[in-house]
Amino acid sequence: RGVMVDWVACLALTFCMSGLLVLWDLQAGQSKQKVLAHSGGVCDAEVHWTSLRALSIGVDRSVSCWDLNIGQQVWRFALPGRGDAELSAEIGLDVCWESDRALGCWGRVVYIWDLVRGRPLHALNGRHSDDVKGAIVEWSLSRSLTWGGDGLLNLWDLKTGKRLQQLTGHTAGVCGAFVMWEEQPRALSFSSDHTLRLWSLDDANVEVTFRGHSAVVCGADVDWDGDRVLSWSDDRTLRLWSLGKGCCLRELAGHAGPIWSAIVDWESARALSYSFTHMAFLLWDLASSKNPLHSFRMSDDAWNGGAEVDWSKSRGVAWSLSESELWILDFQEGRPAAMRSLAGHGAAVSCVRLETAAD
Repeated sequence: RGVMVDWVACLALTFCMSGLLVLWDLQAGQSKQKVLAHSGGVCDAEVHWTSLRALSIGVDRSVSCWDLNIGQQVWRFALPGRGDAELSAEIGLDVCWESDRALGCWGRVVYIWDLVRGRPLHALNGRHSDDVKGAIVEWSLSRSLTWGGDGLLNLWDLKTGKRLQQLTGHTAGVCGAFVMWEEQPRALSFSSDHTLRLWSLDDANVEVTFRGHSAVVCGADVDWDGDRVLSWSDDRTLRLWSLGKGCCLRELAGHAGPIWSAIVDWESARALSYSFTHMAFLLWDLASSKNPLHSFRMSDDAWNGGAEVDWSKSRGVAWSLSESELWILDFQEGRPAAMRSLAGHGAAVSCVRLETAAD
């Protein structure tokens, strides 16, 4: 279900729906440690490579801390009440190993854990009327912004566990958000109500509402320095917006189905978007073109997958849950765009990590 890699130490940690955490020696191609972490499956995990400590959350409604040096559980916390394991997997864990704190979401509650004592420092609850869908943490400031299916965003003080601000205005669930914490703190959220909103975190006011998408805004990427944001939607389009002017600079159309995600390189003003309804990866020039520079198409439809890009080499790797192959996308300037496959897996590919320096 997931894989984390320390390329320098040649170590990897994987977790899966059988409930296992496995530490791998990548040079030897062998497992170094294996623990049955959760009955029913592991939703998410994080690892501290120096100490080989790991934190995991599971389908069995528990959070556990592990010492992977000896393969033993340090502590376990049972999550009370109702929660959605799949949603917890999507949100994931956010860990600050330096201060021994972690954040995780379960149902309508956001937990801040003390990793030494194995107990919650705070349970941030009672402020969302639907499940929490995501959170952003700035550990150095002890601040977190959470959002939920109720259309609300809440700003929290992680030292006291108190809510500082509530951002209201979305008329449907919030799908995601970004925060600029420095100077005048601002947040950008995108929602199932087809809009994006730019907020002031000082007074919780909406600075700009971006309208134009005709369906759920699935994702976005923000360039705070360049005052731009790229959004993508179930309406099959991407839109480039000006944060300062509050207007749409460019609409990018070309996908034949809902856009799953996109990867953006603001420095080169390029983006790679993908839709698994018809298995298409489209490369865009955000600076000048409304039409895709290149189109990479695959054979079968899929309900999930992903891609990673090395923009410095103009290459990417893509995968889907309907295929057992990886695809290498090559889009170097001055050369014809090309796509080749890497075969070897015996079943669908679910997760990939790319080390760009070592190719």
